[in-house]
Amino acid sequence: WAGNVEQQRTVAVNIDKTAPVTTATPSQAAPASGWYSGDVSLALSVAADAGSPAASTHYTVDGGAQQTGNTVALSAKGSHTVSYWSVDQAGNTEQARSLTVNIGPIDLSASVKMTQQGATLNRATGKYVGAMTLTNTTGSTLTGPLTLRLNGLSNGLVLDNATGVDAAGAPYVALANPLPPGASVTVNLTFSNPNRALVTYTAQLFRGQP
Repeated sequence: WAGNVEQQRTVAVNIDKTAPVTTATPSQAAPASGWYSGDVSLALSVAADAGSPAASTHYTVDGGAQQTGNTVALSAKGSHTVSYWSVDQAGNTEQARSLTVNIGPIDLSASVKMTQQGATLNRATGKYVGAMTLTNTTGSTLTGPLTLRLNGLSNGLVLDNATGVDAAGAPYVALANPLPPGASVTVNLTFSNPNRALVTYTAQLFRGQP
């Protein structure tokens, strides 16, 4: 028996049981209305940790096919649910996270009956006051944010109680929502009319900010 003793050897064993954490960052800050007016992309990034690095990141859009990548491009109008998760090199799979992205506006004018009440002069204030009544003619609740846009205002007319104006300068008013089937809402409209012009316009109802 020679009694030869092998030199001691060591091996490092790294154990990682922690799933990665993925963050979705939109390409632009969300508007106050919650609805984007154009294309949006999401950057999916994985936070660094002491364990194994991320191997891959996956996502689905509106429950569709699973895709792999770090960028989600969205362009279709509507409300989209993006689910996303990552897997690290140790095989730990993150529980799916989700983010809702709204892209609009969506024209809902065909879903309502619009009844315009002619504007008349309030001699005490010098303003012209009118209204538009919207009635939901569908079998579904119209959810918002809902906005009523006035197009083609008469020369010199200014909608004093507008919530804002769109890129083309057309004023719009934010509505209370939702609007259940058969329900009506009346939107009061107050105009400055220095030219004493006939108050004329056409209206559209949108989901999202026009």
